[in-house]
Amino acid sequence: PHEHIHALEDFGFEKKSASPAPFVQALAGLGLAPGEAVMVEDTIENLRLPREMGLTTVFLTQGRKPDAIPPYVDH
Repeated sequence: PHEHIHALEDFGFEKKSASPAPFVQALAGLGLAPGEAVMVEDTIENLRLPREMGLTTVFLTQGRKPDAIPPYVDH
């Protein structure tokens, strides 16, 4: 499969913890269903919405260890 990396800025800057628009645009542009995509993020709260949409979520800690990992974080 082809691999693509997109930044939120690629799709008009909307708050990713509050709007599905950047994810909908990215998925449509790539021709993918949510279950075929992965969201990697260093802010846990920003993973809630993509997981609710069906994306796989990956929390990148950058050395910060969270107190707890919520259920909407897959990895």
